[in-house]
Order: sequence, then C-alpha cells, then structure tokens
Amino acid sequence: VSSFLTVRLARLEFGVRSMLGSIRNFFRWAPTSEDALEAAEQQLWASVRTPVERHMVPCDDEGNGLNTIITQTEGPPMVVMHGWGAGSAFFVRNVDALAAHFRVHCVDWLGFGRSSHPSFSGASTAEAEEYWIDSLDRWRESMGIEQFTLLGQSLGGYLSACYALKYSERVNKLILISPVGISPPDSDPVQQDR
Repeated sequence: VSSFLTVRLARLEFGVRSMLGSIRNFFRWAPTSEDALEAAEQQLWASVRTPVERHMVPCDDEGNGLNTIITQTEGPPMVVMHGWGAGSAFFVRNVDALAAHFRVHCVDWLGFGRSSHPSFSGASTAEAEEYWIDSLDRWRESMGIEQFTLLGQSLGGYLSACYALKYSERVNKLILISPVGISPPDSDPVQQDR
C-alpha cells in the first residue's frame, strides 16, 4: 500500500509542478523583435480598405513617441485608444466604418505595441493615470489637434474617461467601450462584493 501511495503522491507532485510551471510560463514576458511586430501590424492593417499611414508621434521631451495609424480621410478627428495588452490594430475591423465619418487616429498607449516603452517608476494609481493621460495630451499637441472625439476600450476606456475629466475642453465626444474601473450609474460596487 505504501509504495502505491508513494507512486500516487509522486505523480500528484509532478502534476502540480507541471501546472505551476505552465502558469509561470503563461505570465512570462515573451519578447519579440521590432521586425516581427512590424510585420504582424502590417498584416492586420492590410485588411483595412481605407488608406492609412503610420507615424511615430512625439509625446514627451525624452524622445518617446506614440505609434499612430491615421486614416487618409476627411472629417473631424477621432482618437481610438485600445485596452490592456492590445494595440492600435485591435480596431482594424471598425476602421472602415469609422473612417466614413471621421479622420481616425488609432494610437498605441505609451508602453504598448509599437509605441516607445520607457520605464515607469510610479507607485500610485494617480501616477499611472498621469503617465498615460499626459502622454496622450502631448501627442495631441504634437498632432496639432484642438478637439476630438475620444473612443476608449477597456483600460483605454478608463484612461479616456480620466483624460476627458482632466482635459474636458479637448474632448467634444467621449465613447467608452467596456471601460475597466467604471461601474454603471445604478450599481453599488460595495454591495456587489458582498
């Protein structure tokens, strides 16, 4: 009986170690080359019928920039901001429809996609919000855009709402798609946790 249990425990231990290794590997950063990222982005954007151009737009005084894909269309500017772990190409299936009404600017947040990846040393939510929100406003200045429609999804929705609160004179319309951290007006987050 004891040898049977020893074998079963050894198998169980092996299974747990394998599972933990898989979880660690899942969360490990898998770096890639700039060339591979560029090729993937080009492949995704090739499905868009509307002509687009890519620009690296300055967003601070340290030489960092935000990767920006701009439709070559007429209309008021719309700035489209992705969520966590995504990039500007997240919206390729929406760009043609949006470009019929706007000049669309799909932007990678600082630290995401093909935008610059400077180090961040902040320790608070407010510092993180400021990091992204201020880089977006510096981007806006570099682009020469006075007012725009701002569309944000997930984390991009949360940060877009924060941007609109801080720079309300810059945003003429705010569109939030599944904004992280924002509860519906009739909900009570305290009650939901119970």
